[in-house]
Amino acid sequence: MALTVNGGTDTHGNLTCTNLLPGGAVCSSGQISLNNTGTVPEDFTVTLGQITVNNGGVNGDVLSNLDQAQIWMGFGAGAVLGTGSHGEGPVPLTNYFTNGTGAPIGLGTYSIGSNEAANSENHGSMTLSLEPGSALVSPDDANAWNGASITVPYTITATAGV
Repeated sequence: MALTVNGGTDTHGNLTCTNLLPGGAVCSSGQISLNNTGTVPEDFTVTLGQITVNNGGVNGDVLSNLDQAQIWMGFGAGAVLGTGSHGEGPVPLTNYFTNGTGAPIGLGTYSIGSNEAANSENHGSMTLSLEPGSALVSPDDANAWNGASITVPYTITATAGV
């Protein structure tokens, strides 16, 4: 298997978001570029890691309120996490992470692309945003994320395609 991520061989990355505010700006990974540098088709996957809370923000428990944040990831022609495009398709973190712990649900591994041709590239990104204040799922702790900072680690792998 021969994979480069953003031009390098380190396949580990982080989506780190700081000073998150309800209804505030969307946090983005920026473009993630994958390249099959091998001679055979490969399948690309992403595996999510444990969410780390770097700063708990004001007045709240971030990990117990994961339903207040939304995540989206897309590569090539489609969404990997969430649906549609990053503007329309983010879904609550609780679709992919356990509320209360931040651990990935199940193996936390999702397909990015299958049978990517040799010497081909695939581009994508990951976003995280908070529900607007009026749409918070758990209004009893509406400030749980106010000013919080988190890191969502991920690893991208390639295996020989079929």
